Amino acid sequence: MRVHTPNGRNSMRNSLSQGINCCLGRGVCLNWINRIRLTYRACAQRVFVSLLLLGMCTVSFYMIDTNLEGHVNKLYANRTMNEMFGVRTDNVSYVQCLDIQATRADIDVLKTYVEQQEGVVVAGYFSEQYINDLIEEAISIFVSDVRLVELGNLKLNDELRQAVGTKKDGKYHVLLGCNYKDKVKIGDTFTMWNQSCVVAGFLEKGAAWPRRGRMGVSSDTVEYDTLNNSGILLVDDFSVFDNSGGRASELYFITEDGVHAKVTEDLKEFSRSKQTAIKVVNIKDMIQEMVENAGYTEEGTFTAAVLLTILAVVSVSASATIMCLINRKQYGVMMVCGVRQQDIGWIIVMQNALYYILGAIAAWIISRNEAGPAIISGGGYMVMIMGVIGVVALVISCILPLRILSGVNAVEMLHEK
Repeated sequence: MRVHTPNGRNSMRNSLSQGINCCLGRGVCLNWINRIRLTYRACAQRVFVSLLLLGMCTVSFYMIDTNLEGHVNKLYANRTMNEMFGVRTDNVSYVQCLDIQATRADIDVLKTYVEQQEGVVVAGYFSEQYINDLIEEAISIFVSDVRLVELGNLKLNDELRQAVGTKKDGKYHVLLGCNYKDKVKIGDTFTMWNQSCVVAGFLEKGAAWPRRGRMGVSSDTVEYDTLNNSGILLVDDFSVFDNSGGRASELYFITEDGVHAKVTEDLKEFSRSKQTAIKVVNIKDMIQEMVENAGYTEEGTFTAAVLLTILAVVSVSASATIMCLINRKQYGVMMVCGVRQQDIGWIIVMQNALYYILGAIAAWIISRNEAGPAIISGGGYMVMIMGVIGVVALVISCILPLRILSGVNAVEMLHEK
C-alpha cells in the first residue's frame, strides 16, 4: 500500500502545475478592456462593500483636502509674518494710543519713558509713503528711524549696511526692492517729502519690513509681505519725514529676552499716570490671534483627518486582502484558463485605484461649491499633494494582496487550506 507523505503530495501538486503550465504556455495576456470588465464585475459582486469603501475614501479625501490646505495656510501665514522681522517676534511690540485726540507729543512722552527702561533695546517710529516721480508707477517707501534697522528682515550685506542712515551730497540713501533692478539705476534721484533722495542700492529678494499697526498675508500676492516691490529709507532724524500731521502714531520697541511682560506693565502704569489710554500689542501674540481668527485648521481636526485617511487606506487594503483569499479558487481557475498572474494583479490594483479616484472626484464635487478650501482652490500644489497621497495610499493598499499572489501557481490557488 502506497502512503502519500506531505512531500509526496507537494511533488504531485508541483508536477500537475508544471503540466498545466506546459499546456498553457505563458498564458493569455488580457487587454485593458477585458481587465476593466473583470474589475467592474469584481466590484459589482460586492456592491455593499464597494459603496462602503468608496464612501470612506470620499470622506477621507474631503477632510484631508480641506484640512490640509488650512494647515498649509496656517504654516505659511506664521512663517511669512514672522519672516517680516529681523528679531524674535515675542520681543517686538508697538504702542497705540486709544484716544483719538492724542498728539505726537503724547506718544513722544511714552517713547522717552520706554527708552529708559531696563531691557529695552530700542524704540522708534516708522511710516509708509509713496513716490511718483522716479518711474511711471507709484513706489511704496518705508521710512524708519535707523535705530530700528534690526526690526525688519532686510538681509543687508556689509555694503548696504554702510549705506543706510547716511547721506550722499545731501541726499538720503534709499534701498529699493529687487524687482526694480531693471527699471531704476543706482544713482537715480527723486524727491520725497520735500527732501532729495538717491537710489543707493537694491535689496535681496525676500527682504521684508512689517506694516505699521497691521499685518497679514495678502490674498492676491505674496509680494505684499516683502519689499520686492517697495523700498526702505532709514534716517537719523525721523521727524524730517514724519507724515503723521501731529497725530499720535504707533510706537515700536524691541526688548531683550524675558523682559517684555515687565516693560509692558510698567509702560501701562506710566500711561495711566499721564492719563493717556494706550494699547500695547506684542507681535507674537498678534500673529497667533490673526491665525486663529482666520479660521485655519485646528491641530486636532487636521490629526483627525490624517487618522481617517489612514483608516480608509487600511480598510481598502484589508478588503482587497480578504477578497483575494476568498477568491483564491476563482483566481486559480482564471490561471488554469491561461490568465497570467500579472493580469490578476492588475485587476486588484485597478479595483483599489477605482475607490481612490472616484472618492477624490466625489470629494471635489462636494467641496467645489463651498466657500472654504477645496482641491482646485488650493492651486497646483494642492493637486500635486492630493495626487501623491492617492498614489501612496494605492501602493500601500496593494502590497499585501499582491504579495499573496506572488509565487503561487494554479494548483496552490485551487487547493483549499
